[in-house]
Amino acid sequence: MMATQTKRLTYRSLAAGNRVKLAGTFTSSGNMMLMLALVLLLAGLSTKAMAFADQDHDGVPDYKDACPDTPKGLAVHANGCSETPLSTLCLPDSQGQSYPPKCATTEPLAVYFPSDSSHLPQSQWPVLAQIAAFLRTYPAVSLYLVGHTDNQGNKLQNQPLSYRRAELIRTALINDYQIDPVRLKIQAKAASQPAASNQHAHGRSLNRRVAFIVQQRHLADNRQGGQ
Repeated sequence: MMATQTKRLTYRSLAAGNRVKLAGTFTSSGNMMLMLALVLLLAGLSTKAMAFADQDHDGVPDYKDACPDTPKGLAVHANGCSETPLSTLCLPDSQGQSYPPKCATTEPLAVYFPSDSSHLPQSQWPVLAQIAAFLRTYPAVSLYLVGHTDNQGNKLQNQPLSYRRAELIRTALINDYQIDPVRLKIQAKAASQPAASNQHAHGRSLNRRVAFIVQQRHLADNRQGGQ
């Protein structure tokens, strides 16, 4: 009788970090296919385990969730907020006032960038989710996306850099949150409007930003509509 050959397959579970050993006797191609199917099943389970965290289980990963405490069972938009608008932001408008008008104080909001970069860190995505929720709450409002830099480099470098930063935010709001492109206007200010001192590293980090300003000419429609 011919000796039966035993082959051992090894699969590392990405989720648990443990080594799973599968041993068996393969006397036909059918047995081999069965073992391969089991390995693929385990791989699929590990992939799910590596998905982004979603603490309120609404299907939107936390880093993009503007409403991280949504009650269980509510239908939500792509930004993680329920279909009933929930935004309570008070943004500055182009006349230096607050919007909506009932706000007592404005809440200037910005996304921040690394030095000499138009790449948006993952940590800044929740701000975009808040802006998307604001735009859904006030559907007649349009925004200026105002790009800024610190004072490192010269204007020939900083002007296009500030534009690219604002353009990146506009693209993300359109593609990831389905905001109408007509509602998003770009302004590039380079280093001309610092939010903090450029004399130290922390101040420069606050100046590398895109800020959000409500367009004044769209406010009358919202006031008339009772928004």
